[in-house]
Amino acid sequence: MARCAFCHSPRDSANRQPIEGLEYSGGVAFFGRDGVFYSTNLTTHPSGLDDMREDEFIALFRREADPTRTELNLMPWTYFGNMADADLAAIYAFLQTVPAIGN
Repeated sequence: MARCAFCHSPRDSANRQPIEGLEYSGGVAFFGRDGVFYSTNLTTHPSGLDDMREDEFIALFRREADPTRTELNLMPWTYFGNMADADLAAIYAFLQTVPAIGN
């Protein structure tokens, strides 16, 4: 439902299919009016979520979903920030099962 892999998994340039073995490792470029943004590594690799605890993960979504923020960010923080803690905890639990990949 969250489709995290869509933005957080690199794709090959020829056919835009996810690159096997790099799922959720981030580094996908998004071009906006303020420059290039890269998606975050969502694996437990040190360049990604590393040892982030579940409560920190949930707090990140609550903080970033603040509607008074004005910075441009392509991540739909408000959508995720309004999810129930149990739903965010389920996303966190799934991401903990993804192999650690440096990218």
